[in-house]
Amino acid sequence: MFSKKLFSYLVLGAVLSSCTSDEMPQVSYADANVEIQTKSNTVCVGGVQFVQEDEMLSFATFDEFQEVVKSLKNSQVIISQLEYIPMVENDNILQLDNFKSMYKEYEEALEEADNYYDSETHYLEYKEKYSNLYFPEYMDDYSVYLPVSDKDVAKLLNVNGDVKINGNIVNMKDVSTYEKLVELGETMLDEKSSIMVYSDEYLNGTPEVRKGDNKLKVRVYTEPGSNGVGEVIIVDVSFRKKGFMGIWYNHKSKTTLGWVNGGSWSKSGFSSHDYKFARVYANGAPVKFVGEMYVDYEKFNGEKVYFKVDI
Repeated sequence: MFSKKLFSYLVLGAVLSSCTSDEMPQVSYADANVEIQTKSNTVCVGGVQFVQEDEMLSFATFDEFQEVVKSLKNSQVIISQLEYIPMVENDNILQLDNFKSMYKEYEEALEEADNYYDSETHYLEYKEKYSNLYFPEYMDDYSVYLPVSDKDVAKLLNVNGDVKINGNIVNMKDVSTYEKLVELGETMLDEKSSIMVYSDEYLNGTPEVRKGDNKLKVRVYTEPGSNGVGEVIIVDVSFRKKGFMGIWYNHKSKTTLGWVNGGSWSKSGFSSHDYKFARVYANGAPVKFVGEMYVDYEKFNGEKVYFKVDI
């Protein structure tokens, strides 16, 4: 029997830990970002010191680089033992003067996407402007993608995908095929994502649902948890907008996910919107994530997409 009390677990990494030098710039949170202000070129995150030089970050070892990546990862979790509610996460971003990361460049490209997909000429200008990013142009998918499989790694790379480790420049771009994007779950191409129950109902996701020049797809799956969470259930809401000649691209929008007879939650930003739920356990056994849900995608003008979950 569940307790009626809600438990909150706030698992914050070592991002705020101090370094040894009194003059070392420290890290503070501001608007869910990791903000660093410094006049020198030596930076400290999570107790790890590294150097900013020539518009690139320099680490003594790969292990120290990985420690900083870990510090940037989303870390805040809220778990309810009464019902399933989404995990609350902080998307930490490293902010340094005179340093622009590949992830920042990717965000800027998505912010500007609507200005470039109205014609082939503008699209080619867009590709040239953001040539360090990945444009697979696979079938009708002409969206821009991050050419690095881990976005938190991309936050520490310069716009070319480079970082210096032990004095050597290392390029960490590792996404160069559409198959890799599919494997990472970044595309809307996934034939195994949902099962049709009958004509207008779906289980654990949906196929592509189109309305006008917009389309939506939902995937529901699990992955191993961390920070005290045994398993995470992910409701992945992906969407695209149609551009010139029938091609599709990522853009900024708002979605709302909700239980048909319960609570709802909203996200704004670029696709995909991942609503994550920590698996609830009772008497040592996992509790089913089951019920009727819907997605309200603002481009569908109030027409909700319904599906069932049982996972």
